[in-house]
Amino acid sequence: MANENELELFYFLTNKCEYSNRWETKKCNSNPYVQKVLDKSSKRGTGERGEPDLIYCNENEKFLILLENKYDVKDHQSNEYKEDNPIKYAVDGIKHYLSFFLEENLDESTVHLADWKILGLAFSGDIRDKYNKRMDTFYIQDNQIIDMNNHIFLNEEDYLSFFNNLDLEEITSKISKSSKKINEKLRSTETSNRSILLSALLISLLDRESNDFRRNYKSSNPDTICDNIPRTVKKILKEEQVESEKIDILINQLSFLKTDLDLRNKNILREILDELKDNVIPLFKKKNNYDIIGKFYSEFLRYAGITDVKKGIVLTPQHITSLFTSLVELLDLSPKDVIFDPCCGTGSFLIAGMNKINDIIDHSGDGVDLRNKKKEEFKKEQLLGFEKNSTMYSLAISNMLFRGDGKSKVYNLDFF
Repeated sequence: MANENELELFYFLTNKCEYSNRWETKKCNSNPYVQKVLDKSSKRGTGERGEPDLIYCNENEKFLILLENKYDVKDHQSNEYKEDNPIKYAVDGIKHYLSFFLEENLDESTVHLADWKILGLAFSGDIRDKYNKRMDTFYIQDNQIIDMNNHIFLNEEDYLSFFNNLDLEEITSKISKSSKKINEKLRSTETSNRSILLSALLISLLDRESNDFRRNYKSSNPDTICDNIPRTVKKILKEEQVESEKIDILINQLSFLKTDLDLRNKNILREILDELKDNVIPLFKKKNNYDIIGKFYSEFLRYAGITDVKKGIVLTPQHITSLFTSLVELLDLSPKDVIFDPCCGTGSFLIAGMNKINDIIDHSGDGVDLRNKKKEEFKKEQLLGFEKNSTMYSLAISNMLFRGDGKSKVYNLDFF
């Protein structure tokens, strides 16, 4: 049973702040995975159940807030260098609960929570008293509990914006680092061949049960890797029901793999595959409403010196894509509409439109099966793109594959 102080907090968060779901006052939550983590989080260290005072969970946004509350401000925090009394103090308590959500402490059934946005709020005092209260906010990033340096309650949208900005900073930094690293390894490879090679390597790393290359490339010699890349690309694209003409375009552009002595005699491709698999591809799953793959392509092409007005290749900047995507908020957009880009490049605008429609479908109130069916129909029939440049087209195809498809009506043709 919640005490009077918790009820005051609950009333404040429910009526004075803007949240799309309800806060829980019964020290429990309907999400079974959150429950499982808390089942062993006792403040006494017994391995039994622990219960934060308030919990907020938004499964659609993968967003969780834990709140620890103390009646008196003197019980806000123990020694700031130890914080080892979670039973008595709010800050100590919330950090204690957050520690169970660190990736190192999750098991196979709950490890997906490591990708969630998780906040911990420590509040003490009287929410109605302007001066007699204290609050600290903490979040989890890179398997660490970090002080947000925020001392007031924010609306859900503000918290989510904070995490989104955090994600973008981290993603941009990692993508730039990997793009530069991969281009340095390919310094002896013609710049015109680098982007098609990148596309082929990404397709070769698609997580498919039939993809033996992804599982075995580490034990293959450079010669074998070069020979197996076109075969793997062709096999995967056939399984993905890509038309033969589209596959031939990509395979023909990979002919340089037969004669590039550096790639055939050194471990360059194996090292690049490791970099993509370990440090780049995991980022693709991190955030759905941002075209991370498009950003990676843009950075890669910039380091390769391929994006050039004189060469006729100019990628739409991310802020322009975001601007036009945000304009759809002014339209009565529906899953029946078509998203069309006559010069689609790497598919960034198509991806942004697909994300928006997916979001509309997710909030439609339909059942899971019907939502999934609508998404599949939309991606297959209502994303339409043309790209004349074969290099950009190949990148658009691999982009779509990693975003859950949408490539069916993307054509390597001059729109005009």
